[in-house]
Amino acid sequence: MKLINYSSFFSNDISLYMSSSTLFHSESKKNRINKIQKLLKLDQRRFITPDQIHSDKICFVEDDSMLSPECDSVIFHANSGLIGTISIADCVPGCIFDSANEMISLVHSGWKGTLKNIVRKTVLKMIMLGSKKEDLKIFLGPSIRWCCYQVDETLSKKFNRDSVRVKSQKYFIDLIKQITFDLKEISIPDKNLFIQSDCTYENSNYHSFRRDGNLSGRMTLIAFKN
Repeated sequence: MKLINYSSFFSNDISLYMSSSTLFHSESKKNRINKIQKLLKLDQRRFITPDQIHSDKICFVEDDSMLSPECDSVIFHANSGLIGTISIADCVPGCIFDSANEMISLVHSGWKGTLKNIVRKTVLKMIMLGSKKEDLKIFLGPSIRWCCYQVDETLSKKFNRDSVRVKSQKYFIDLIKQITFDLKEISIPDKNLFIQSDCTYENSNYHSFRRDGNLSGRMTLIAFKN
């Protein structure tokens, strides 16, 4: 297992890593978390490991009784000592940080979550909890890009027109484009957004369910206060 460090986007106010591997085999979530604990020397910290269901459900995790919520977006206080995680293998991984209120969110946005506006809803939830738009910095990590995400015409019509590309009578969707469109609709400044442009399908350093099917492993996005 290797770890990619994205903390610099948040000026190292929080730590943000993504586990990546060239080994394509299924592995339990528990084993992945154990490896991350050892690599980052976080054995004494408590991990949030949501049961992801491709929904728009958001959970505000306040204590140890909520470490395995059924949802696709978790929000927690940076100073709680908790470690946030989400698992991905083509879907868009997001991290939202409010430096003023010391709040972190991790979001898992596949095509279902994207259509349900889970990233935008998470931003609005954080605003309800006291955040201001100008204080939110949003990271969107490696995911399958439009070049490799072919869908049928029926599904393509559910997305914003600018998020769909047609090539040789085949339909491709751009999840990142749809998410950024949703964020612009609620006036999130462009300067507060960072997009890591790697395509998980094209790049063998990442896991891709669409490319490898049931043989695919999972990456894990990890965020915590230093």
